[in-house]
Amino acid sequence: MDTMTAGMSTIITCATLGGCSRMPPNITWVGFPKPIKPHVHLNETHYTSVVDFSPSPEDNNRNITCMVNYINETKPVPRQDTVQLKVMFEPQMKWCKGFHFRSNISQQNFTNFSQLDVQKGDSIVIRCRATGNPSPNMTWVKGSKDFQQQPPNVLKLYDLKVEDSGTYTFQATNKVGVNKTSFELSVKDTTLIFIVTGVLIVLGLIVLIPGIILASKRYQRKRKTITDSKAVNTLTNVKKPSTLDLAAQEVNGVASKSRSPHESVDGDPEEIHYATLRFNVPNPNPDVAAEDIQTDYAEICPSNSQGKEA
Repeated sequence: MDTMTAGMSTIITCATLGGCSRMPPNITWVGFPKPIKPHVHLNETHYTSVVDFSPSPEDNNRNITCMVNYINETKPVPRQDTVQLKVMFEPQMKWCKGFHFRSNISQQNFTNFSQLDVQKGDSIVIRCRATGNPSPNMTWVKGSKDFQQQPPNVLKLYDLKVEDSGTYTFQATNKVGVNKTSFELSVKDTTLIFIVTGVLIVLGLIVLIPGIILASKRYQRKRKTITDSKAVNTLTNVKKPSTLDLAAQEVNGVASKSRSPHESVDGDPEEIHYATLRFNVPNPNPDVAAEDIQTDYAEICPSNSQGKEA
């Protein structure tokens, strides 16, 4: 039997000679994945059963059996024939598995991935499996670069660098078709990340510190303005002393300066002392000798507050 192609309709025929009993034989089919409705045709010498079948990749190497039973007067005589289907189909991806290696961590496994993030210096090994009839040719590519590795379905990348980032594609090809799967690899340089982070922090501090200083100066200036305003308001509310108040202050000052040295300094209220001047009248007689002339003098006697001599 010739090969079939998956998804395409194929006619399968089972033919047998007519029986001597002139009764049609009983033709049955065994092995199809689902129920069928065969069509039976009869001509002068042959009976034919026809099945219209569309195979799938899973039907490759499937065994199909046609069974014929002749009926006569004594006993049935069975006949059968078995064929193995040969179905061609384009490559099919079964699975992809990966292994991630880093110096300070244990091996990590991953499957069914589309994005892979690693660090500079890491290593990865990815293995994919594809089936097809005929067997597909498999390869890994990145852009126009074709990785010639053995086995061809395994991708090995060691000591990764930033320039290794990109799209990696596994493709399988046969004469029926092509199938492929891709993943995106991103290799990050953590050293560069730390440097950029440090630079950003320094720039942030350069911008932030002057801002803090400026804000502090503005706050102090505003606070000083408020304090000065309060001081002006306080001075405005103080009562200006009158002329009498000023005179009283001057009198008190004089009295304080003329206090007797014998006066107690233990907080007694200050008193004003009054003095009386007494003059001797000169002698009206001019004949009096010069030695009899008395010298004028004045004495000051302290008196009390009522004007009486003490």
